Amino acid sequence: MMSKLTIQFYPSKRLPETFRQTIQNLIEQFQDAPMPETPNNSLVFVPMLDKKAVGYASVTIHQKSAHISSIFIHPDFQGNLVGFKLVLDVLDKLSKTGCQKISLNCSEKLLPFFRALGFNTTRELIQYNKNSTGKYFEVENPCPAFFLETLKHTLKTDSLSLKTLKSHNKLLRLSLDTQHYQYTTRNQFLAFHRNMLSQAQRQIWIISDNITSPLLNDEIVRDSLLRLAKRNPKAEIRILLEDDKKGAGHYNPTIELSQRLTSYIEIRTIQAGAKKPNEMITTVDFTAGIHRRNLTNYTGFAHYNNHLVAQRLRDKFELYWQYAKPSMQLRRLSI
Repeated sequence: MMSKLTIQFYPSKRLPETFRQTIQNLIEQFQDAPMPETPNNSLVFVPMLDKKAVGYASVTIHQKSAHISSIFIHPDFQGNLVGFKLVLDVLDKLSKTGCQKISLNCSEKLLPFFRALGFNTTRELIQYNKNSTGKYFEVENPCPAFFLETLKHTLKTDSLSLKTLKSHNKLLRLSLDTQHYQYTTRNQFLAFHRNMLSQAQRQIWIISDNITSPLLNDEIVRDSLLRLAKRNPKAEIRILLEDDKKGAGHYNPTIELSQRLTSYIEIRTIQAGAKKPNEMITTVDFTAGIHRRNLTNYTGFAHYNNHLVAQRLRDKFELYWQYAKPSMQLRRLSI
């Protein structure tokens, strides 16, 4: 039976010398490399068993994002809960400081591990390390606080085991998670979009009231649209606005992106006199969708793998889309 595990963390410049030396010994013994330099704005997390350090994670923080620059678990403790609890603790501590997204680089072998912890693949890394073999990827958790909240609610317990984690490794995974999720707040509405859109491979359709919507003003959502356009030139990215005049003239990250990628992102608006949706609809990859029932509050549902619900939302979208017209208000003139 594994001893009690605790996770300690320190600003890098205040990391006790005994821990620094232990980490250095682990790296030299198992990774054949010097300890990576840790910037002054980084944190070091140290998992402890029987008062002995058995690994570490080094995290660099920049404004509201963070990057796990290095992570390692002693081979004797790999394959159990040490790695899971270490990453979960990193997500918890960083999200409480206001960190909105966390990224790291990992090998293809470790992708299932990090996907089970809410990380989505953003891109494959070319020539990641001259000494490494195989494929490496950049992965990102676009909403750590939301993932932890959803995991805790789904498990219905604060205790973790390998069995419970493995049984929930499809949590919030596009085309895999069959749960019916409901949301009642603006933050939950935005978090579902950040998480779902970051996994899109083929299609993103959005109905929004206007460009002042928090959804279209979110930089993480904008980054997901950009990645999809880069990843798949044949992807369909459509945005339908009820009103394209409200907020026009002010900076909007999604609109700015659409003006640069006119061949990839199409924006239309409901014509004057036509029926307004009075709802917000998002469909992703023809299998997932998010529905905000009305514009007076943030209540609705999200499905990651429900073809019938996704089809119904797409049918609604198509009905409005076919009678909409390209937005001249938001189109930038070519000079």
